[in-house]
Amino acid sequence: MTTNTVLDPRQQIRKFEIPGVAQVCEGNGGLPLVKITGSRAKGEMYLHGAHVTSWCPTGSDEVLFVSSKSRWQDGQAIRGGIPICFPWFRGKTDDPHAPAHGVVRTRSWRLESIAENDDGVTVTMFIESDDQTRRWWPGEFRLVHRATFGPELRLELTCTNTDITPFHFEEALHTYNQVTDVARARVLGLDGTSFLDNTDSNKQKTQAGEMAIASQTDNAFLNTEGAADLIDPGLGRRIRLENNNHAN
Repeated sequence: MTTNTVLDPRQQIRKFEIPGVAQVCEGNGGLPLVKITGSRAKGEMYLHGAHVTSWCPTGSDEVLFVSSKSRWQDGQAIRGGIPICFPWFRGKTDDPHAPAHGVVRTRSWRLESIAENDDGVTVTMFIESDDQTRRWWPGEFRLVHRATFGPELRLELTCTNTDITPFHFEEALHTYNQVTDVARARVLGLDGTSFLDNTDSNKQKTQAGEMAIASQTDNAFLNTEGAADLIDPGLGRRIRLENNNHAN
């Protein structure tokens, strides 16, 4: 008699767990996630979209916002946290029927590693091109998302062309930050920066002074160079967002 044993994929990825630091468990809607409980920060990162949904540095309140209206299921985007937009941002310019923000944010990624280091706990996930991505975009790629949860949240998104045909792509780590009152929040560091106003037919405009939210706002800032600071008077905190190694 021959007996074949097949491991549940969720059991297989538990080999990456670090006791007392990082656990692979079931999240909302039964979707698998990595839960970080390190000494320097707590956090959550779903395999669905390689989506970071929580980051809470030790001694601080939750930094990220996730909507209570999120639909936690395959094929649906998580609303809030840090979605990954790839290989286009917003709508696809040559195909209005293509999924908004690309082809990877509603797909299940694969867990590559979990490691504890001097900066915190680093979770690495990846996804590769397949028939579903080729339906909307012909590029052959391997996309890696590496998130380090510590006193700072460091996100690294790396795209490798796995074919010989060159391609161009857009990408974004589309962060939703938690604030106590959006009407009182301010963003510094964007003075003089051009942006596309999606509430006004994507007209290009220029930011003057600090940015406040007085009405519906959907701006895509262009060629940002320095850091941007989100000021939240309600919590008395300043969240700094920095970026490098890509065109903005």
